[in-house]
Amino acid sequence: SRRIDFKALEFDVILRYTGEFGFYAEVGPKFTSIQSINQTSTSNNELITQFDLQAEQNYAESWVNLIFGVGMLPLRTDRFEVGLGLRGSYGFANIINSSSYFAVSDGVYTPNYTTSQTNPITLHAVIEFNYIFGYFGIANCGKFRMKLFE
Repeated sequence: SRRIDFKALEFDVILRYTGEFGFYAEVGPKFTSIQSINQTSTSNNELITQFDLQAEQNYAESWVNLIFGVGMLPLRTDRFEVGLGLRGSYGFANIINSSSYFAVSDGVYTPNYTTSQTNPITLHAVIEFNYIFGYFGIANCGKFRMKLFE
């Protein structure tokens, strides 16, 4: 069997709309940067090969994803919220370089050398706890102001 482990640094920018009854929808970009890649191949539970791959050779170093999510806030007070939801993301980039046929070749497993897109897709169950330290308010004259709780 084959296992490829990616360690990545991800930065999410999420815009969320929360309705009156606590249901929310969110969308935004996620910026992903690969930190390290480790590949392990085994046969009959015995280690055959284990080596580090150079991310810059066979894999994209970074890419942009689209985050989308839905959920609900079952507990809401004026300063604290508990949220439950699902959040997914879809990567727009092909994470295996188009010229890298050998990204998964280790001498034991040899690919058939056909190319196709390899776009990352993730789905997460989310439990979150939010402390609200302030809010934006709009006065009757149309001016915005941030109000912090004391």
